[in-house]
Amino acid sequence: TFWNFFKIILAVALVGFVISKTNLAEVIALLKTRGYTILLVEQNFHFAASLADRMIVVEHGRAGLQLTQSELADRKEALQELLGV
Repeated sequence: TFWNFFKIILAVALVGFVISKTNLAEVIALLKTRGYTILLVEQNFHFAASLADRMIVVEHGRAGLQLTQSELADRKEALQELLGV
């Protein structure tokens, strides 16, 4: 429900400076196995890509490149151009 979603967002925001990336990745992976939909906004593309089923690269406030986990390998050139990764 909306309130469960809100609680998760709030919890991550409150502990964002205390929880490590490793712990956050573990929590996200666990929530995914329980059927939660997660919207992760992250500047570290490698970290986010390791967790995401779908990714949207935001460029100048607009959705730019959109890809799925299975498209990552084929889109390396576009990612390099946009992100330098």
